[in-house]
Amino acid sequence: MKKQMIKLGLLSVLSLSFAAQAAEISVGVVNFQKAMQEVKQGKTAKAALEKQVEAKRKEIEKLQAEAQKLNEEFQKKAAVLSEKARQEKGMAIQEKIAKLQELQQKSQMELQQKEADLTRPIIEGLRALVSEVSRKRKLDLVFEASSGVMLYSTNQTDITEELIRAYDEKHKK
Repeated sequence: MKKQMIKLGLLSVLSLSFAAQAAEISVGVVNFQKAMQEVKQGKTAKAALEKQVEAKRKEIEKLQAEAQKLNEEFQKKAAVLSEKARQEKGMAIQEKIAKLQELQQKSQMELQQKEADLTRPIIEGLRALVSEVSRKRKLDLVFEASSGVMLYSTNQTDITEELIRAYDEKHKK
């Protein structure tokens, strides 16, 4: 009985000790998505990417219009064309559609790669600054807000704006 009371007492002391330590932990959150969009290099990268997206979109629309035109011509003249001519026109339309699909896939992959190339150095720079800002703010833990890992905390500090300012200051041109 005495041993159980001693164990229970030690367990209570340890629990209180851990609870006291947990109460002293300062937690920070950062929204990398917001930071990426709001740092100057992020805005520049987004504008460059949007310009490329627009150029690819126009190229695809041009090819779509060509395929549509071929198809309309084929539909109008199909009744008067010989079997061989219909097959040739049909093949030409199929080739145009295949080129269009290939261009769409290629463009999507190129744009994803370009986005990764443009954002990678920004993300790395932001990540490097998190520890600097966290030490300055005396934070014990920092969570990424959009990852959904932390759902609630009564004692948290959002360092996103400070991180954006620090990044822009460090990367002035």
